[in-house]
Amino acid sequence: MASISVEEWQSILNAAGVTDINNNPLVEDGLYGPKTRSALVKMAEGTPAGAHHHNELYAARDHPHRIV
Repeated sequence: MASISVEEWQSILNAAGVTDINNNPLVEDGLYGPKTRSALVKMAEGTPAGAHHHNELYAARDHPHRIV
């Protein structure tokens, strides 16, 4: 499986309408900070167990420097 950069995750989350902890769209800057993490957690919590990116979202949340 190809790696997805932080900036790509930010773009995916924005396209899906997932916002940061302040309910703002993410800045697609490639930096993994608290706003990106909060958006990943929101997405993971709202993603059904069988969804395509379910495991990748949890991996990104739990291992921010090793996004799969």
